[in-house]
Amino acid sequence: MEKHYKVSIIIPIYKVESFIERCTMALLNQDFDSIEYIFINDATPDNSFKILKTIIEKSPRKEDVRLLENEQNIGLAKTRLRGMLEAQGDFVLNTDSDDWVEPNIVSTLFEKINEENTDVAVSDYFITFSNKEYYTKEIFKKDIDYNIKSILLGRIRPSMCRTLIRREFYLKHQLLPREINMGEDYDYLLRLFLLTAKISYVPKALFHYVQYNSQSITKQMNDSHMKDAIKALQIFEDILKSSNKKYTNEFRTMVIFWKKMFVLDSSYTKYFYTIYPETNKFKYIFNDNGYGIFQKITLSFMLLRMPFITRFIYKSYRWFKKNYK
Repeated sequence: MEKHYKVSIIIPIYKVESFIERCTMALLNQDFDSIEYIFINDATPDNSFKILKTIIEKSPRKEDVRLLENEQNIGLAKTRLRGMLEAQGDFVLNTDSDDWVEPNIVSTLFEKINEENTDVAVSDYFITFSNKEYYTKEIFKKDIDYNIKSILLGRIRPSMCRTLIRREFYLKHQLLPREINMGEDYDYLLRLFLLTAKISYVPKALFHYVQYNSQSITKQMNDSHMKDAIKALQIFEDILKSSNKKYTNEFRTMVIFWKKMFVLDSSYTKYFYTIYPETNKFKYIFNDNGYGIFQKITLSFMLLRMPFITRFIYKSYRWFKKNYK
């Protein structure tokens, strides 16, 4: 008889050989017994999957682990989709294989979601660098409208990796990851919040979000990244159409700060002015949002038609941050 699990955890594997042991041990050492682990090898070219299999073989929970392999690299979104369709647990948690979790993330989110009879539970998290980390508190409320606005205004950083979701809920609403190369978490959680009436929030940091593995696509631009960024914005706009322009101002704030990635390379700066030009107003930069005054002032030079100053400040900041962490 097939074992019934209360929670399934989905973990795509790709180029994480320096991180996979810590990630896996944190997951296998959860203080919650009824967990199905679905590790999916997305055709990683390094030793990540070999290391993983060695760890699993020695674990007393190896009978709860499913090891799947993609025939070729299909990317994070499609791999997560495969995992969520394969999952059998009552609830599903996604995580990335270069991050790690607290030993009570599953039990804490599971208890909260059942206590309040919701379909979704989310927690705070740590931003983790190689030599330090910061507790990040992002308040979610019962008011779904507040949560959607907070995502668009930069007060909440959406993440599937600290969000426990009832499997029946996302299957019923066909709420599954889509093939999107940028802003996957925004796409998924905006759709999720527009569908649910309430969520549960745990004001504890249960997830460690690693910042020192791979280069962010916002640190360098090329034609592919530019197209992905524009496509992502169009997808977010389509998601919000069902709200009858309820979030227009908040969406425009999101867009103008999202477009800062075009500034980092002079070859793409023109797109800051041509993509959603209606967002290029000071009122969207300086409204009550979650972006710091440093970012607001820096981005203001774009509206003053002095992109070289914005670019210089951003690049100087990144250099300083890299060399003096």
